[in-house]
Amino acid sequence: MAIAACAATAAAQSVRDPLDGSSVAVAQPTPWNRAGGEDPDGCLHSIGVDGAWRIAGLDGVVSFPRTGLALRRADLGREFSPDEATRLRALLRDAASRGDPVVDRYATAAAVYRSLGAGLSTAEVGDLYLRAAWAARGMVAIPGAESFRPQSVADGFARLKELERQFDTEQTRLHGVDRILEALAHARRDLDRLRPSDPAGRLAAEELRYALFAVEQEALRLKAELPPEVQGPAPAERFVLLAWAAQRMGDRQARDRWLRRVSGDPGERLKPKLEQLEQAFALEEALLAEAGALYAQALQEPLPPAEEARVACLLGETLRRRGQDGAPAYARAQRVAPESPGGQRASQLLAAKR
Repeated sequence: MAIAACAATAAAQSVRDPLDGSSVAVAQPTPWNRAGGEDPDGCLHSIGVDGAWRIAGLDGVVSFPRTGLALRRADLGREFSPDEATRLRALLRDAASRGDPVVDRYATAAAVYRSLGAGLSTAEVGDLYLRAAWAARGMVAIPGAESFRPQSVADGFARLKELERQFDTEQTRLHGVDRILEALAHARRDLDRLRPSDPAGRLAAEELRYALFAVEQEALRLKAELPPEVQGPAPAERFVLLAWAAQRMGDRQARDRWLRRVSGDPGERLKPKLEQLEQAFALEEALLAEAGALYAQALQEPLPPAEEARVACLLGETLRRRGQDGAPAYARAQRVAPESPGGQRASQLLAAKR
């Protein structure tokens, strides 16, 4: 235990807050992976050895708890002029929490650099808001998340469609089996009312009753083979999973469709999670709007072709994810630098058919 504590202390870096001179211990970035897949806007989902999910790569900003200041790691040690310090103190004094420390850290950093008006490009400030939106996307733990780990744009849309198809198929099977069981129950009640008096009639009734029993057992066996989560009357957790998967892919229409399915009767156990998820979705959308406005502004400036394509593709994503048309921005990215990462991703998004 002592060795581990010493190692953790050695790994931490003491950094001074330029607004009040206080010091804070800053831990080294946490290792991450791509095991949870990648969303179309570049958001990576990491899975730890303990199975915990988190959004990858959100260690690039450090916050100072006493003043609320947030800076990129690359800018730790930066000093501010008296005018800058006064402006930042006023900004931070009025800042409101968004309900998640990582979201707050990135959104605050974006507001800080935007206020300073120097040090980062317009697009780089947009990137901070985008990462705040990613943090909002990861605010709520989702049961069954391991079943959706997209590896590319095309793969993600295909996996989402397969999840929806699988669920619809299971529900169709479940409803079919339930209808069979209901018909068998009616037949048994009708048979009990017959009460034949002659021996031949009673024997035929018993044989029919046994046949109904055999069919019922087979129907129950088929129902038992269905996944447990679809056997209950309201598979609300599956609706939540599908809404979350659609959110990851930026399919707002599908997300809202599945949310409507669960919002009618989520149950007491799932109701708080559903409320948290809807709040996280709304927060993500607001942060995407902030990022999108900055990307649109950045595209009015001269940019190298690869950077122009990256920014245009991300602008398209911030639009599409909010229910607007991202195609013109994707087309621009594809046109200015088709072989760049942004141009290639834009091509994939334009080709994706839902």
